[in-house]
Amino acid sequence: MAGAEQGTDRSFGMSSLRPFQKATVTAVLNAFKRKRGSRRFLVADEVGLGKTVVAQHVIKRLMKGRRKPLVVFYLCSSLAIASQNRRKLLEVLPTKEDRAAADCPVDRLSLLKVAAQPNSPTLHLYSFTPDTSIPIRTRHRRDGRQEERALIHELVRRIWPALFKIWGTKVFRGSIRSAATWAAAKKLQRPHVRSAGFRRAFVRSVREEFGLEDRQKLLPVLQRKHENGLSKLELIAHFRNALAASAIEEIAPDLVIFDEFQKFRDLLEKQKNASARRVIGRLTGDQVENPPALLLLSATPYRLFSTSVEEASGKSHRSEFFQLITFLYGEDDDARRTLALKEAFATLETALRKNDQATTDVLTAKETVENLLRPVMARTERFACASAPHDDFRTVPLDAPLDSDDLVVFKHLHSSLNIDHVATAVPYWTSIPLPMQSMGNHYIAWKTREPANPHGVPELTVEMRDRLQTLKQWPHPRLRALRKMLPPEQLAIPWLSPTSPWWPLRGAWKDKEMLPKKILIFSRFRAVPQTIAAAISFDLESQYLARKKLPYSEVTRRRLFAAKANRHTLLAVFGPSPFLINATRNLSFIDS
Repeated sequence: MAGAEQGTDRSFGMSSLRPFQKATVTAVLNAFKRKRGSRRFLVADEVGLGKTVVAQHVIKRLMKGRRKPLVVFYLCSSLAIASQNRRKLLEVLPTKEDRAAADCPVDRLSLLKVAAQPNSPTLHLYSFTPDTSIPIRTRHRRDGRQEERALIHELVRRIWPALFKIWGTKVFRGSIRSAATWAAAKKLQRPHVRSAGFRRAFVRSVREEFGLEDRQKLLPVLQRKHENGLSKLELIAHFRNALAASAIEEIAPDLVIFDEFQKFRDLLEKQKNASARRVIGRLTGDQVENPPALLLLSATPYRLFSTSVEEASGKSHRSEFFQLITFLYGEDDDARRTLALKEAFATLETALRKNDQATTDVLTAKETVENLLRPVMARTERFACASAPHDDFRTVPLDAPLDSDDLVVFKHLHSSLNIDHVATAVPYWTSIPLPMQSMGNHYIAWKTREPANPHGVPELTVEMRDRLQTLKQWPHPRLRALRKMLPPEQLAIPWLSPTSPWWPLRGAWKDKEMLPKKILIFSRFRAVPQTIAAAISFDLESQYLARKKLPYSEVTRRRLFAAKANRHTLLAVFGPSPFLINATRNLSFIDS
């Protein structure tokens, strides 16, 4: 329904732009055209306001008036999300055939030069994830995929066969146990390495990778590195890096998009490792004469809050913010600008603490911040934009009073934490229901705890679980407030009603007040979503199943809506029907 809500560009099937999105697209393009600028821009719109749509229209505008195809690299932390958004970006082209011609199916930088290249006359789109495509990154796997290692093996066999005398013939085989599987993988790559041009480019890239001087030979260098402890994984990573760097250099993207880049923020930092700089620098524009335009997308581009403990360890949200601004300005960065920003933010912070925000100094500081950030970033929030989706969006405070049990839980948590972590008791307690039961080994504070006497502390026991007996009330004010929003009658309905029904709704679906709601919960700690889900689900099971006196293990095995041989038509209840969609009209269409 997103296309119906936003409207579409009928000529391309693209989502049309709202006024605030048009302004953002214009700001991005102005930044890319600025002669002295870094050609980097951050779109930090709030979740759900269409950052991908903005990127789509930026691509469409950049395609205009070009004699050559626009080459776009799209990087995202997840291949599944990258695949989904890639389809969205390709909607700038009018037909399926055009989109297929513009799309590169290979998702590894190291395999680009042996892949079928896009042949669209207007757009070439490549999509990757940093984890799989950038070999030299701290704490990430370096061995790559079977196809990559097989390609490297065949290249080395043709160019430096003596390398196998140093490292052994199985150096690139990795974890493949079957000799037949490995032989087949190598056979598939052999046609690619017949190209003399490809081999020459690989040799040049490998020489640069290992820092060889003119006329210096590779094998003696690798012999010394082998003797000095260079591992097989590191060798593979360097060869993969050479392939990736060579591919980027040849393809030369015009636009690079980092989507949800906060998940691979290390790419924005100064790379100490020369090999890492080769690939990352070519993506960010630090290592090339004519850098690509760089578009960053993220609703949360930096840490929004840090505790005093995190501040003391150097993990400050302020430092992340200013590092980001320095990166966005690039070579055009000016220490005076950063100083002016810090002074303006200090003025605003003081005013907020004093609740005194109408002074001339505050207004001047606000204007300073806006003027300094506008060239490199844009952010739209629903409050600030009347044309954003859900124009009636507003903040409604929930009544969440403290109860004595809440304080008992806090006292127990505070008393149990090691002295080094006791300062974290408040943020853990305010966010995580039943923190001593639900945090677990992911938290150092929990692992180093010395549990205090739990007498009188509300808790969910195994016996209560097995009897499907829940707590009288959860000892957490936010969870109690959430529970009021989600009565069991709503949660018991197995699916949402259609946005545009084809027939009058009846039963539980007829009462709009009782229909299930979509709720988006933001949490700071990993334990919060799973604890909320477990608590709400268990409350529902307790209310509807306890009277049946079923063992808890039997409840968890039940699949009430599983399709079976004698009721396979149940799938039709959940699956959309293309025939009905094409052959009939829904009620909202008929009413209009």
